[in-house]
Amino acid sequence: MSLILLGCQTRIVLPVLQAAHAMGSPRVVVFGTQETRQLRWSPWVRRHVLADFGDLERCASQLEELAREQPQGVIVPCDCPAIRLLHRLGPRVPLATTPLPTPQVLETLDDKWRFHLLCDASALPVPAAVCVAGKHQLDFTELAATLGLPFVVKPTNASGSLGVVVVRSGQDLLDHVVLDRTYGDGPLVVQRYIEGRDIDVDLFAVDGELRAVTTHEVKGCWMEFTRDPILEEMASALCRATGYSGPMNLDARIEQATGRVYLLESNPRFWASLAMPAACGLNFLAESLRTSWPAGAQPQRPSLARCNRRHPLLRPRDWWRVLADRGSQGRLVRTMLFDPCTLCELAASLPAMAGRAMQRSWRGVAAAVRSAQEPGALPQ
Repeated sequence: MSLILLGCQTRIVLPVLQAAHAMGSPRVVVFGTQETRQLRWSPWVRRHVLADFGDLERCASQLEELAREQPQGVIVPCDCPAIRLLHRLGPRVPLATTPLPTPQVLETLDDKWRFHLLCDASALPVPAAVCVAGKHQLDFTELAATLGLPFVVKPTNASGSLGVVVVRSGQDLLDHVVLDRTYGDGPLVVQRYIEGRDIDVDLFAVDGELRAVTTHEVKGCWMEFTRDPILEEMASALCRATGYSGPMNLDARIEQATGRVYLLESNPRFWASLAMPAACGLNFLAESLRTSWPAGAQPQRPSLARCNRRHPLLRPRDWWRVLADRGSQGRLVRTMLFDPCTLCELAASLPAMAGRAMQRSWRGVAAAVRSAQEPGALPQ
């Protein structure tokens, strides 16, 4: 089976590429835009097809050419623009695809306000929220009275935490949203802020039935996979209510004071941390490529409880896998270690990592100085 990865967001296509190599797939074809052009340098990419997702005739011709070259190929839409492209092409898509949500379901789940309304109608817990036409229609006094402080402002159709602002005062709202010229002027969701900790659901479903699922929390450099029956049932109910097909990531939050779980938003596509569950034995791309499941089978789950999120260069304990591990974990380590794109991401993150390390060092020194200056402290 040869894979054709469709997508225009490198941060999503790259982890799908890593998952493909982890499952033993030979080099893949990436069908993407100028943004994903950098992936052509990956040793795991056989070819990058530069496309304009707005030019349906040209995209159809390019896909037909790929179908002639690889008649057994499978198209994997990685992000929402890729799914929309396949829906617009309709019967002109010349190859099999992994399961997709319907256009109506995609537009509902990819819009934060529509998602909120769907959850509310399905009796799924979500924070109190209102929708505002644009940033200049935000009234701090009214919002604070309705939602309390702090509250969260975010665009209805952005991803990757783009535009998410926690507002604690009127000045916050002015400085970071209303008067910020870089902040877009599209519709916004304003939501009650839930004091607590983040938890995510990763899932794959077919016709509303969960086929693979896990919940995870990020704790420092570790991603810890757990089984949360309440949150899994919420995810299952959402899939059943929409007849959802495909991979999806759900953002949720556990309220510190009550322990209650709230759904915040959905990402009806693959996600940026896709390689993490693959490293723990649950490859969502591999699940997407399956064509049948035993009757009554339980959803697949990770076999390991946690994995390190850092780049393999920063994980000496995993270096032995480069040569000795011929399994999926070894392939994943080699994919991340030798791919120029992941190395560029690592290089870009090093200054911030160094800054955080310096701050921790200074805090340790300051604490030691304060301890030494306390009355009754023993001389060193």
